[in-house]
Amino acid sequence: MCRFIKHARGSDGFASRNDFKIRVQCSVRLPPLQTVPEPDLVWAVRRSYRREKRDPDDIRLLVDLVDTSLAEDTGEKAEIYAAAGIRDYWVVNIAEQVIEVCREPGPEGYRSLTRYSGSQELRPLANPDAALNPEHGLGIGAKG
Repeated sequence: MCRFIKHARGSDGFASRNDFKIRVQCSVRLPPLQTVPEPDLVWAVRRSYRREKRDPDDIRLLVDLVDTSLAEDTGEKAEIYAAAGIRDYWVVNIAEQVIEVCREPGPEGYRSLTRYSGSQELRPLANPDAALNPEHGLGIGAKG
């Protein structure tokens, strides 16, 4: 994941470091829902957040790493993010060694859920030049 973040942030000719801010375990404000979840990784528009939290318009990608909370993260939490309009939400399912990518948010949840494993390549909507596969980027799914 660290290698993916490095590439996504600007090294090797991808998006400028000035375009995005990547934070680990920080809260996001979802005003219409009056909730402030704390995803494991937030990829947001770079600007000052000293006086306010990141809100849905600022967020380009949310990532949660899950081992025991899969039902919550792909259920209630995904519904909250979809209702708030978060376009790209990734759930790293450690137990099954897959990354579940949720897209096309709507009031009833995400209309698109794609599971990636092994060497399948996935790309964030905000920066399609940055690629990740579960086997190499996260160290999951690799054979022995």
